[in-house]
Amino acid sequence: MNRWMIGLLALWPGLALGQVGFFDHFEGNALLPHWNQPPPSRHWEYNVSNSMLNVTHLLWPSHPKSSSNSAGIWADFPPVGGDFQAVGRMGRGPSQPGYIEMFLNGPAGGTEFIAGFGFSGSFLVAQTARTTMLFPPPPAGMYDFTILRSGGDIHFLLDGQLVVTLPAVVGAPAARITLIFLEPFPRPGPGAFHVDLIQVVPPPASLVVLVLSGLGLLRRRRR
Repeated sequence: MNRWMIGLLALWPGLALGQVGFFDHFEGNALLPHWNQPPPSRHWEYNVSNSMLNVTHLLWPSHPKSSSNSAGIWADFPPVGGDFQAVGRMGRGPSQPGYIEMFLNGPAGGTEFIAGFGFSGSFLVAQTARTTMLFPPPPAGMYDFTILRSGGDIHFLLDGQLVVTLPAVVGAPAARITLIFLEPFPRPGPGAFHVDLIQVVPPPASLVVLVLSGLGLLRRRRR
C-alpha cells in the first residue's frame, strides 16, 4: 500500500463511528468507568477538563533508586479482528521530556502485544512484538498517533504521514488499549501530558473502496 493510500486511511477515523470498538473523547470531568482501576491519587495528579485527560504530575515510586515515575490506564473493549485503525490524539507540553505511549493488545487479559506508538523521551517510538524503531520526535504539541493494521503489515502514522511500516507479527484481534505515562525523577520542571481522543475502529469499508479505486487510477496512469 503506498503512502497516499495509507495517509488517506488515517485522515478519516470518523467514518467508522458506527463500528467503533472503543472511543473516548474525555468529555465531562472524570475518567469513564471503562478505564479499569486507574492508579490511586498518590501515584499521579490528573484532571479531565476541556475534553482532555491532563496528567500534570507523576508521583510513583519517587524513590532515590528509581530514575523515573510512571502511571498507566487500560481499557478492554469488544475485539476488533482483522484490519483495524487505532488513533490516539495526544501530546506533551514544551517542558515535559517524558514518555507517553498507547499500546494495543489482544484479548484474554491483553497478553498478546500487537503494537505501540508514542513519545519515548527524546524519541518517537513505534513498536511491535518483535521490533522497536526510534525516530527524531516532532516539537512539543498535540498529534494524531495512528496504528493501522492492514493485511500483514502495521503502518505507523503521525498526523496522517507515514513514519514506518512493520510486519504484523501478532494477528490477534485488538481488544485492549493501554496508555502509559512516564517522566524523569527527580522531576526537571513542570510539564503535562494531554490525551484528547482514543479510538479503535475497523477501517471504513467505503473508504477502502475509494482507496482501491484510487490505486487502480494510479496504475492506469503508469501504463
